[in-house]
Amino acid sequence: MGQYDSWDNLTNFLKENPDNFEQELLKPPYYVKVKRHPQRPNLVMFNYDHYESDFTNPIVRCCRGSVYNITKDGTVKPFVMPFFKFANYGEAGADKINWDAKVHVRDKLNGTLLVMVKEADGHNFWVTNGSFDINEEVKDFFSQENEKLPVPYKLTSLRDYALRCHEEEIKNLPADWTFMFEFISPYRRIIVPYNKTKLYFLGCRDPEGREYTPEWASENFSLTFETPYIFPLKNMDAVLSYCEMIDTDDREGVVVQDKHFNRIKVKTEHYSGIHYLLSSEILPDDKIFKAVKNGTIEEAAAKSPGIRPKADEITAEWTTFKKIMAALCKKSIAYYQKCLQDYPDKDTALMHYKAAVNYKFQPFAAFLMEIIKETPNPDAIFNEIEYKDFKYSWLPAANKIRK
Repeated sequence: MGQYDSWDNLTNFLKENPDNFEQELLKPPYYVKVKRHPQRPNLVMFNYDHYESDFTNPIVRCCRGSVYNITKDGTVKPFVMPFFKFANYGEAGADKINWDAKVHVRDKLNGTLLVMVKEADGHNFWVTNGSFDINEEVKDFFSQENEKLPVPYKLTSLRDYALRCHEEEIKNLPADWTFMFEFISPYRRIIVPYNKTKLYFLGCRDPEGREYTPEWASENFSLTFETPYIFPLKNMDAVLSYCEMIDTDDREGVVVQDKHFNRIKVKTEHYSGIHYLLSSEILPDDKIFKAVKNGTIEEAAAKSPGIRPKADEITAEWTTFKKIMAALCKKSIAYYQKCLQDYPDKDTALMHYKAAVNYKFQPFAAFLMEIIKETPNPDAIFNEIEYKDFKYSWLPAANKIRK
């Protein structure tokens, strides 16, 4: 774990608020969402909010998909212990890296975090960093000729495909340890386009929460998964120079980790969109919009102050849009829950919900179908929006809803 991170921060908070921790965590500065396992309600997942949570808060940093075992007899114990929240280079709360000892600069993969705990009875307990259910269906948007997998595509089946030849390794892992993997696939693209379905091994924690590198764990547990490539970069200047140099879309950036497991992310300028902003004499609105969505607009504006007026304008538009959509999401999810109560089976409820959103909110129908999934990924839809469509279609439609 990071030098200043500890699971005690969240554990003590839960013990101090045994009857109302869910309500307390919804308040500032936390804005943490709490989710209980549908079959095992003693297992409780904690997730920060991407827009509202204070990432400098030590409790919030523990809430990146962590799962606790909380029982009626007062037991409060970490059960799934993934990575702590860590910041981009230069952001508030970013870890200070100790370059005097060994530092790993690893390729930052752009996939889905899958976390596994081997339970005492031998059961493999898998979660994503946002949901207990990884059996969601994945739409076939980016399938490849060399991977003709049977439909329907589900995260579980794609994971199992990536686990082929590793079954015995998984079977022999020790109980109560947490193992972190990055799942990449053309079937589940985030931003970086990958052409193979794979699991990369990122590291693990023992039952007390102590972290170990993927290289150590691979050697000690005889694991043969690929691990992220380690770049021979020896200082921060070298890291920044490397990330500025990359001009392809096949990588996100790097993760810098020191001996205390302090971490920072450094994104490539190509990935963040800053490269395009800084290389244009006339800064197009769509490039500014991309930087706003990626959360890199402040860094871009600091390097190129001339974009500030337009950046502020587009940021205000995007913020307004997100607030309207958040309210619409809340309303739509409540209506979907009502449909589940009013109709005898899930398929019928889904049919009525789909008909309603197509009739009342047709411009947002795909988005509103996405949010009712067990593991929704609305950002995947937002990432595809071009500024022209946002400005003249999405935003006006959202404003009509608000009126």
